[in-house]
Amino acid sequence: MLKKLLKYDMKSMVHLLVPLSIAVVGTTIAGTAALRIMQTIDNTKNASWILTSALALIFVSTILALLAFSVFSEILIMYRYYTHLFTDEGYLTFTLPVKTSSILNSKLINALIWSVYTVLVVFFCIFLYVIFGTAEEGLINSKIFTEIKNALELLTQTYSAWVILKYIVEIVVIFIISLLYGVLSIYLALTIGSIIAKKHKILAAIGIYYGLNTVMSIFVMIVNFIFTFTVANSYQDSYSSNYEIAIDRVFDISFFINAASFLVFSIVAYFVTRHLLKNKLNLS
Repeated sequence: MLKKLLKYDMKSMVHLLVPLSIAVVGTTIAGTAALRIMQTIDNTKNASWILTSALALIFVSTILALLAFSVFSEILIMYRYYTHLFTDEGYLTFTLPVKTSSILNSKLINALIWSVYTVLVVFFCIFLYVIFGTAEEGLINSKIFTEIKNALELLTQTYSAWVILKYIVEIVVIFIISLLYGVLSIYLALTIGSIIAKKHKILAAIGIYYGLNTVMSIFVMIVNFIFTFTVANSYQDSYSSNYEIAIDRVFDISFFINAASFLVFSIVAYFVTRHLLKNKLNLS
């Protein structure tokens, strides 16, 4: 049944986000072309300020369109969760012969998939701007690839392959956990807001969301503060002869503290949300 729910959730998003992503890629191409033309006419003395202003306006507009796409995508993902569970659609959703966990899992997987999709689209558009829009001559800016190659060579000379792989894994893990935390914290806020507020449920959810994030931020800040003045000093003493090793150890433990904190909160948020949906939700 989870597959059927997920298929339904995916279809409800495909019809909106895919056309929007195609449109934003199209505007990015237009912005890239405008940026290239601006660079070309800047080298001429008789460049029209009207043309330059128009091209600049086009470029800025495409940047704003990209930002709007990323924000709208996340709002749409969360709005679908709200409308499917806490409006008239909720009556139909919760009359289906499925477990509450299956409904929540479907919404969570759907949100994660489309959030990653949004990130990929945004990075692809940035890639177009950087590689094609900044080229002084030719189709692409080959200097970018040269700089990336030099940076990678410097990185491999400074760190071992194991350390580089470890950092890559840590970045991927913290990205996934942060994404999971972001989705579940909003789901929890929407669920609590919809249960405790008879009116203005969205406003209540926004207030709860900021309250939860404030508590979480303060907790992580305190833990990192304590760590900085205790564990970090002991590592610096142990590795005083090699400062790079000390920094590496401090970074690893800091990563573990942040990743573990957000993962634990995500797990708690998931089970609290599931409990509230199953036992406390009243759509009447």
